[in-house]
Amino acid sequence: MICDKKAFSPLERTFACWTSEQIVNWLYGIGLEQYASECRKAFQNGWQLLNATPQELDKVVRITILFCLEDNEF
Repeated sequence: MICDKKAFSPLERTFACWTSEQIVNWLYGIGLEQYASECRKAFQNGWQLLNATPQELDKVVRITILFCLEDNEF
């Protein structure tokens, strides 16, 4: 089972085992409720969310990840 894999840190293992409802509750808790509905549809568990690429997040959930390449500027 994914939740028992030793390759993960304890935090990753915990998050990987979350249900879609737990992910949605977390998003509401951190003020990102605008992504909750799409995340509920796209990810059945935390493992799927942890393994989503930035491109998948942008396509499926419309979350755009900004990367700082130089001097921490956006």
